[in-house]
Amino acid sequence: MNSPIGPVQDSGMRRLKAGLIYFLLIFALGWVLGPIRELWAVPRFGRITALLCEAVIMVIAMLLTTVCNTRTLAINAGADGMTLIGNGSPCHPRRGSES
Repeated sequence: MNSPIGPVQDSGMRRLKAGLIYFLLIFALGWVLGPIRELWAVPRFGRITALLCEAVIMVIAMLLTTVCNTRTLAINAGADGMTLIGNGSPCHPRRGSES
């Protein structure tokens, strides 16, 4: 990015914003699918089948949300760009953590 005083580096705010959007969308989807699973799918299909059906929907939504966030906010899709979006867990290996 350019500014009147020179190039401005990305401070990570786009990645943080994408992570927040990811969290809110996936949390909202889980909030909607949970009662549907418990009230409709469990009595019809059983607990395990209903849970697996919900898990498939959640995984697809996670992948689509991550891809859409990276494209919309123009985030580098490499390991550094994805740290705060979807896989920002403490166990995820980061560059420089080899020591």
